[in-house]
Amino acid sequence: MQSPAAPGALASSLRLKRWQSSRAEVQMAFLVRLLISAAALFVAARVAPGIRLGVGDRLNTPSDWMTLLVVAVIFGVVNAVVWPVVFW
Repeated sequence: MQSPAAPGALASSLRLKRWQSSRAEVQMAFLVRLLISAAALFVAARVAPGIRLGVGDRLNTPSDWMTLLVVAVIFGVVNAVVWPVVFW
């Protein structure tokens, strides 16, 4: 007969399992976050005066879209560094 586990053991094992993601899951999560950040920046550029990502107020060329994605990656890196500092 097994002895009951300590109350915190189950929570600890669930937390550990949460961090054991496959490479594909990590890549997909990164891609989803990148696209969400890019969409948020696009909306901000449309709504807020003074934020411009392309020539005029449109994203017409591939370089304008690359600018949007590069800024989204920069935001993602900054968030990845700042979040643990602020919340831990």
